Amino acid sequence: QEATQCVPPLCLKPTDWVVPTYRGGGVYFARGMQMRYALLYWAGDDRGTKFPEGNNDMMFSIPVGTHLTQVMGLAWAEKLKMTGGVALPYCGDGTPSKGDLHEALTFAGQFKLPAIYVIENNGWAISVPRKRQSASETLAQKAWGYGVEGLQVDGNDAFAVYKAVSDAVARARK
Repeated sequence: QEATQCVPPLCLKPTDWVVPTYRGGGVYFARGMQMRYALLYWAGDDRGTKFPEGNNDMMFSIPVGTHLTQVMGLAWAEKLKMTGGVALPYCGDGTPSKGDLHEALTFAGQFKLPAIYVIENNGWAISVPRKRQSASETLAQKAWGYGVEGLQVDGNDAFAVYKAVSDAVARARK
């Protein structure tokens, strides 16, 4: 899923909001964070939370899915301010089994918010296979019930990820 880490940030402006997960170091590096800050953070030094000036990057979320409703709030603020800004959080394939994603997508779909939720599916949610997480054929299908577009993309295909995210960003900015 390397392409899901490094490619979506290339489709965004620095002022767009990005909230990765704790496995999302590639997102920060694609947004210009210097490696030394990441190493400082993981060594327990809070100086490691230095993001590039002008970027709307937030610290990653460790608890599964708790950041998704916060990102919905960021997207709602961008819509109300009419800035054309987008909010893009990441989550893993176990997150669709939690209430946080349902709450965020319900609100985002109802109010047509400029949010793009990236679910990275590596086939396992902690120690449970994806097939045990949901009865739906794909995780993308879950989006349809909320009135938002859901699309499944090969997370190792950089060109497919770029096309999907670029199209999603264009829709979100409208």
